[in-house]
Amino acid sequence: MQSNKMEDRGDGAMKTHLTGCEMLVMKQTRRGCLQEFLGCEALTEFKFFIGETQVFEALEETDCFCRMCCTAIHPYKMTVKEVQTNEEIVTVDRPLRCAAGGCKCCCYQEAFVTSKGANLGSIKENCWYCVPSMKVFDPAGAELYMISPPTCVGGICINCCAEGNPCGKGCCKQSFRVYAPESRKMVPMIPTS
Repeated sequence: MQSNKMEDRGDGAMKTHLTGCEMLVMKQTRRGCLQEFLGCEALTEFKFFIGETQVFEALEETDCFCRMCCTAIHPYKMTVKEVQTNEEIVTVDRPLRCAAGGCKCCCYQEAFVTSKGANLGSIKENCWYCVPSMKVFDPAGAELYMISPPTCVGGICINCCAEGNPCGKGCCKQSFRVYAPESRKMVPMIPTS
């Protein structure tokens, strides 16, 4: 099987920063209390860090009407850029689709990932009933990973206590796990503190 390492994709600044990188931390910029209190839907901004150093930043591109009226499903385009040179690292384009939900036959949530016009792959919601899942595809359309939350009761319910005990830290967090497509075994992730 072909190697699916991050350093095999993209070019320039993407390879410079991500080759050998063990952890990239993404933080959403908090909006002011007044904006939150008045219900303003401002553009979402993210900052990306390797260690303590900010290396990338991104701002979603979408219109105000969609952000306010279609909050959970609004279409957007987000370009992640290097902080120093403003060079494009990766662009995520999510079209307007029906809200994620079980038992749909079409209009699945999806997003397309490119870098300087080159297709890097996509992610698409699957048809599901009790436990949501998505698949990650390479540029040729081959499945790379499946993403779904941890389950219990023989795989028919989401395990809301997977991140901690029912009364302590981690309870009722929405976590998702990444699985290999062939074996359906979990891909090891670096734990966060």
